[in-house]
Amino acid sequence: MTTWAEILGTERLLAMTLALLRVALICLLTWMALRALARIVEQGRAHWLRAAKASQSWRRKASGPQDHAALAEAEKRSHTIAGLLHHTLSALVLTVAFLSIAQQAGLDIRALLGAAGIVSLAVGFGARSLVQDLINGLFLLLEGQIREGDIVRLGEVSGLVEEINLRHVRLRSGDGAVHIVSNGSVRMVSNLTLQFAYFVWDLRLHHKADPDFVARVAREIAEELRADPVWATDVLEPLEVLGVDGFHAGGAILKMRVKTAPRRQWAVGRAMNRLLKQRLEADGVPFPLPVRLVHSSTSRAVAP
Repeated sequence: MTTWAEILGTERLLAMTLALLRVALICLLTWMALRALARIVEQGRAHWLRAAKASQSWRRKASGPQDHAALAEAEKRSHTIAGLLHHTLSALVLTVAFLSIAQQAGLDIRALLGAAGIVSLAVGFGARSLVQDLINGLFLLLEGQIREGDIVRLGEVSGLVEEINLRHVRLRSGDGAVHIVSNGSVRMVSNLTLQFAYFVWDLRLHHKADPDFVARVAREIAEELRADPVWATDVLEPLEVLGVDGFHAGGAILKMRVKTAPRRQWAVGRAMNRLLKQRLEADGVPFPLPVRLVHSSTSRAVAP
């Protein structure tokens, strides 16, 4: 019976066995390197976060809601940068592993690198948009304009940032739709959850309602929420009453705003709306109703 040693030859079989062992060793080392890389990146992120927390900007006599909000912002930024660093270094490790395996398979690495250089040069002439995406994405990450978990508005689309890398930003809007926005097309970033947020009211009042009384009730409700342990970390400052901002068909428009923790402005606004409606109805303050003006005209016959 013919054996593999007789078919291939002893030396060739030995060379193939050694090549397979080297490939297995490269795969094992690559797996270990990826595991170590993930651990090192996570430890570096945790160390940076501890250093930021212990720095001069974090040393205060009493920890307040703004301190918790700033810490949450630092955590989001550290997660975003650590994720980008991990993906970039992992791609580098996998590229080196692929070239090493190709060399063990008998391929000419120099020819592969030369072909890759020619292809990259050809692609580079028509890939100015890709380069622009990479540069814009780098500045977005380094400057901390967008982090994973932020709610942002990019041009005509807005939503929760699920992923950001050097190529694009992935947003999920309130209706569940996913928007992929290339970094090169980002001209203006509106971050709705950076450090803190405001919930703003344009409260339409009945023409018989007293704006000062409504403002006083709104301030009382805001202070009650600040004293409530459930809402204490969400409402950062007392309610600001900006005044009567204008008029509508049924009365005046009272403008107010309250400073909240990031991403909590909508929950705080809904809670205040509910309490404000209950309190004003209990105090007999009327709410404006739609006003419809009807003009009637009569025709008069004129005798000749």
